[in-house]
Amino acid sequence: MHMPRRSAALVLSCGLLATLPVLAADEPRFNQVSLRAEVSKEVARDLMVVTLYSEAQNTDPGKLAKQITETMNKAVQQARQAKDVKISQGSRNSYPVYDTKGQKITGWRERAELRLESADFPALSQLTADLLQDLKMGGMDFSIAPATRKASEDELLKDAVNAFKARAQLATEALGGSGYKVVSLNL
Repeated sequence: MHMPRRSAALVLSCGLLATLPVLAADEPRFNQVSLRAEVSKEVARDLMVVTLYSEAQNTDPGKLAKQITETMNKAVQQARQAKDVKISQGSRNSYPVYDTKGQKITGWRERAELRLESADFPALSQLTADLLQDLKMGGMDFSIAPATRKASEDELLKDAVNAFKARAQLATEALGGSGYKVVSLNL
């Protein structure tokens, strides 16, 4: 195949132009140092979360629902008397109970949950003990309250930036530089 000179020159020029960005990307970067600084802090779990539940079985689903509702309403009213306790209703499920052959419904089982949260551990512990007269313990967990988490994250962010500045200054002095400029910072 014969290609005119002008076409060959144009193809060669386009090929060279296409490689320029690749060549530019591979150019060495001088006076750039990559640094890493880490900070950590143990944060106390200051939020207690208790899950209580009521569970019952009856052949009449209407009576069963009424029984569970009354038990949960009583527990909610009692929980509202406690100060600084956040109350929320968890899941509520009703399902059939079958005979031994698994073919005929012989009754219904229902379960409803009550979730309690507080930073006042003694108050929530006492409330839990009181509610266990009518409810069962589903679980107890301890976590970090959202306000505590945010305050800790904000403090750690400041500490991380200060740690990065200290490392950057140390690296600058060790390399004989007079100052530094941040190119990229991930926190």
